Amino acid sequence: MLTVMLLCVGGFLWMAAEYTRWQPLDLTGRIPQVEKYLLPKGLGLSAEKAELFFDDGPVIRVSGLGVTGSDGSLGIFVEQAAIKLAGSQLFLFSVAPKMVEAHGVTLRLVRGVDGISIAGLNLPKTESKDGVVDWLNGLSWNRVWGRLRSVKVADLNLLVRDDVQKAEWVLEQGNMSVYRYDDDGESGTLTAVVRRLYGDAEHLKKLNNVPVLVSFAHAPNADSLGIRGRIDRANADMVTDYFPPQFKDLLKAQGQVEIGTRLLKANVLEQPWLTLRLTDVKVQPPQFSKQLELPELNVTASYVPPEAGVSNTDVLMIKELQAVTQRGSRVTVSGSIVGLQSDPLIDLTMFSPEGELQGLFEMFPDQPRGFAKALAWLKPNIEKGNYQNLSARYAGKPSAFPGCGDACGVLDIDADVTDAEVRFLDDISPARVAKGSFKWRGQTMSVMTGEGRIGNQIAREVTVEMDDIFAETPSLLRVVGRLSGEAGELMAELNKIGESGGKVPQGISGKHESRLSILVPLPRGRPSSFASSTVLVSSSITDVGVKDLPQLKGLAFAAPKADVDFMADKTLRVESAGQLGGNPMKVDVSLNLQPKKPSLMKIAAEGSVAGSWLTMQAPAGVVSVTGVVGVNLALNEDAKGKWNFDVKADGSRAHVAVDMANVTKPVGKPLSLAAKGSYTPSGTVVLDNVDVVGDKLALKGSVKWNPADVDSSIVKLPGVRVGETDVSVDFANNRAVVTGRKLDLSGYDLFKGDEDKQQSTQPENLSVSLKIDEVLMEQGKLNKLDANVKATKGRWDVQNLKALVDGTHKVSVVSTPLRGPGQRKKLDIDIADLGRTLEVMGVYDKLSHGRMTGEITYDTPEVGSGLIRIDDFELKNPPTLVQLLSLLSLEQLLSGSSSTMFEKAVVPVRVNKGVWYLDNASFEGPSMSLRLDGSYKQITKELNFDGKMAPGIPLNRLVSRIPVLGTILAGSQDGVVVADFRLKGTAEKPDINVRPLSVITPGLLKDFWRGVTGSDKKKDATDVTQGRRP
Repeated sequence: MLTVMLLCVGGFLWMAAEYTRWQPLDLTGRIPQVEKYLLPKGLGLSAEKAELFFDDGPVIRVSGLGVTGSDGSLGIFVEQAAIKLAGSQLFLFSVAPKMVEAHGVTLRLVRGVDGISIAGLNLPKTESKDGVVDWLNGLSWNRVWGRLRSVKVADLNLLVRDDVQKAEWVLEQGNMSVYRYDDDGESGTLTAVVRRLYGDAEHLKKLNNVPVLVSFAHAPNADSLGIRGRIDRANADMVTDYFPPQFKDLLKAQGQVEIGTRLLKANVLEQPWLTLRLTDVKVQPPQFSKQLELPELNVTASYVPPEAGVSNTDVLMIKELQAVTQRGSRVTVSGSIVGLQSDPLIDLTMFSPEGELQGLFEMFPDQPRGFAKALAWLKPNIEKGNYQNLSARYAGKPSAFPGCGDACGVLDIDADVTDAEVRFLDDISPARVAKGSFKWRGQTMSVMTGEGRIGNQIAREVTVEMDDIFAETPSLLRVVGRLSGEAGELMAELNKIGESGGKVPQGISGKHESRLSILVPLPRGRPSSFASSTVLVSSSITDVGVKDLPQLKGLAFAAPKADVDFMADKTLRVESAGQLGGNPMKVDVSLNLQPKKPSLMKIAAEGSVAGSWLTMQAPAGVVSVTGVVGVNLALNEDAKGKWNFDVKADGSRAHVAVDMANVTKPVGKPLSLAAKGSYTPSGTVVLDNVDVVGDKLALKGSVKWNPADVDSSIVKLPGVRVGETDVSVDFANNRAVVTGRKLDLSGYDLFKGDEDKQQSTQPENLSVSLKIDEVLMEQGKLNKLDANVKATKGRWDVQNLKALVDGTHKVSVVSTPLRGPGQRKKLDIDIADLGRTLEVMGVYDKLSHGRMTGEITYDTPEVGSGLIRIDDFELKNPPTLVQLLSLLSLEQLLSGSSSTMFEKAVVPVRVNKGVWYLDNASFEGPSMSLRLDGSYKQITKELNFDGKMAPGIPLNRLVSRIPVLGTILAGSQDGVVVADFRLKGTAEKPDINVRPLSVITPGLLKDFWRGVTGSDKKKDATDVTQGRRP
């Protein structure tokens, strides 16, 4: 029975299907029932025509379908639609749509603060079906829509209005397909062309009919419906309302635009995410002096603008920003910015796998708020270098900068650095970083090297750190690290610092290990400099060698170790203990390298030096030292270049000879020196205290000597005891006073040496006063010496001299000023025993006895004349006289005698600028008589004399006494036998020429012949070539 019934029903349905295929069933009048069955309460349904027919299942075909809201306004209009119902549901007397197809659908979607709605429709909310997502999740058990498998819409016209972002689009010519699978949920696509209707886009005409692809996805029981839209080859202005106004320039680029969002329960639309895939982006951000050029830029972001009455704060969420810089670096950024239009709060992270450091710095504005100090140093001082694995995060408010201190927020940057050059001072070579790291933590930024180089020095663990970056006050740059290498190269590096060239000692060898610490202030408006920085270097040098150092005067220094410190006050200090010229020496040297400041060098030395080296430092011939001398020296240079010194020396192990003082100290005898004073580059030497003590030697006093201004020099030596000498010396105002008990000049040759050299080294306008009880000479002594001499233009003038030779023989030379123009004076001479006086003085030892008297009148200090007389003296056969007599064959005059007696000598003299002229000087003696005319040049010691000699033989004496015969034979000569001779050349070895015929020629005939030839005429005073008087 049941089978029959089923067959009847099936047959009925088949007949109904076949019938409705050609004669559809009109359901237009049943629309109200359909409305109640399909739509939520409150919504209305209208149709121009509704039909039911079978086409492989029941199908409802509708034309002119409209869905209205509770107020009767139209929300959805469908030109044509077909709803295919699940056939199996008919047996259950239930209608369940299986597939929906529509054509010419028009509706308006409106996004508001509360969610998505269809314009004109007020969708009701229920506990279980309060939105599209809940409806989709309920499809599996919904009795009406649970069988739905697909929805296809052609010619869709969709107006989308976003009241939150203040933008509106029209999607036209749309085709939408949605499919549903029990296990996979729902998914679908929509293709259309889109155009902007209003908004902030600048070129709406260019934004028409742009293809768009929208996709949908909803997983089973998922709490959201994913929606993504993509616009290809679009101007980013299409979505300008979904980015802050600050992105205006960015949105002018061409590329691909994607929009992503989720439809949540209660029809709430999640804030849309926009993805821009742009190329050749050129952006001119605020505070950038030039455009940023990005070959590629992909950004996924969501922007919530401020909403009046809801929130005054806008929010930009950057899901991911990927950019390729002009230098090829790839950068990824994500995070959020809250309050862009007022006081933004930023929380961003960044990552870049590799790139150039300068490219990273170029991404900052020229004057970034708070970062200006750091970038002002980074950009010019890290000119080269690459980074790897750069990660960064900033969270805070830029408005807090600067001066926010620890309240500036979170700022962390980490990166590996390779092949970089980090410059921290222009005066120091940059640090070349082979491999290191860059780190930024809060207010502190640092660049660290694993191993690199600074100049030629190996640099390890060097850290360049900037602190207090966000403080309003200038920051400090801190550099610490370790250096190693050649000591000479380290000194050369230090010598480059701050215009200190030449200050740092060179010629130093060895290996060094150093620690470096530098504080560099970064003042505003001017570059950092060495002068304003604090530089600390602590070095240890091994196998130290120092040579060619001017201060060592040719000595070399060697030591196993030296400590070198460069201190905060720009002082370089070197301490070492080693060998100086092979002798032990401990040294401590410091000098200041402050640019354009004095060196202020300090030298402390304690040890021994070779005596031969000391001899070379003294003027030639002054002192001779052999052996070893212990020294303890302290030298300090002041700001004006003056050197203050404190020196102590121990010469007990040395042999010392002071030729000028005729002092010799053998090895083993004590000798010590202590002196404090100063000397200046101009040559001024000041000994505030000098104390020399030794065997038969003591000297104490003070000295101020200025060779450039002798008048200002002062010498005070109250006690000078050298051997037998015991005097005091007082020099001031270019006048020296020497007084005392005894002055030992034995061993001195006071009149030996180069006259030119003596003249050139004699001081000018120097007065010397001597009052000595006893002066010891090599061949005797002077007692009660009282003398005053003066050096004028390099020549010594005796003002007065009184003494007793050997305590008995009076010597008196007195100068008396004369009236008249110029410096006229008269020099009176009275020497009781000239021979002994000359012998004691070491002047001449071939003269015995003789009293010398006379006077010389000077019209000027260099021009004068006078007469000198010497009585009863004896010549000890000097070589010149012996040679002359030999040439005349008169050697018998000296036979049996070692000297020649003279009863008197009368010498008229003239002096003119160092040349002494003798005018017919006569020397009378029992054995011979001499006449001399000519000159003697005091400076060159040249003789130029013509002379006559008449031997005292009986014939000469007899003839000269016969009245007439004596006149005929002798004439004006001194006898019949008279020889003419000439002396010319140096005083030590003159040339002697004799005219032999003059020996036998009668005197009257000689006088006559000279008258005829003119040889008896007077010559000019200046012509002294032949030695004749003028």
